Amino acid sequence: RVSPNPFADWFWVEIPEFASGVRRPLTLEVSDLTGRLFLKTNFENQRIRLERGALPAGMLLLHLRDASGSVLAIGRAVAR
Repeated sequence: RVSPNPFADWFWVEIPEFASGVRRPLTLEVSDLTGRLFLKTNFENQRIRLERGALPAGMLLLHLRDASGSVLAIGRAVAR
């Protein structure tokens, strides 16, 4: 879950309940619609706050991966 969405300066990413028991660390990747990767970060908690920084305006894709690299969830966020 992403909030607020759309966002201007920062946003929260909350991992889905089904991922609670998944082996850590989890990796979150943020890319644009062409697949260009802008951010890759590990996190251990249920949610993480991310700053917009150099993320471009427009639609962004978020991929949540487990410790083996398998995709657990895909989300979308809109940067203003």
